[in-house]
Amino acid sequence: MNIQLISKNKLKVTLSGEDLKGLGISYDSLDYSDPHTKEVLLHILGKAKTQAGFAPGRQKLFIEVYPSSQNGCVIYFTPLFDKNPAIRRYRVKRSIGEPAVYRFGKIDTVIDASVRLFQLMGHRIFKSSLYRMGRAYYLAIYPLDGISGKTAGFLSEYAPLAGRGHLLVSYLQEHGHAIVEDRAIDTLSYYLA
Repeated sequence: MNIQLISKNKLKVTLSGEDLKGLGISYDSLDYSDPHTKEVLLHILGKAKTQAGFAPGRQKLFIEVYPSSQNGCVIYFTPLFDKNPAIRRYRVKRSIGEPAVYRFGKIDTVIDASVRLFQLMGHRIFKSSLYRMGRAYYLAIYPLDGISGKTAGFLSEYAPLAGRGHLLVSYLQEHGHAIVEDRAIDTLSYYLA
């Protein structure tokens, strides 16, 4: 767990996959309405107070959670200074939506698209997987900028969209052959660029 006081009123906490496992949570299970998530966040705030001196007092906190590499996450805590103390509820938001799956006819096209995508927009991809089913290759990406963002638009220049959603990815996992899971674009770019 890496605790960093960015400013007097902003705290950044970076948790690795092992940290999350030790706390008994995962990025996907974070939900502010869950009592265990609240308990974990209070535990993190207690450590932040002793290690970094972050003490928002009785101020309400705006909490942002973003995924990071190695199945970890980054959490930002910002106190809300509100002159009107109306009751407000804030939920932990996830920035990753459903996956987009593209169908390629040739592996060369998959490699070209992956290398180019990694060079231009690698920071916008949370994870990606490559499957083969029949004579086609399916690249599933989880874009941080959403299905209608620049990342998905860029890949549309190389291949048609086969579909969206976790159900299609599950179907590919069950009926297709996994070539590279979780880091397909990174792996193809590293070895074949």
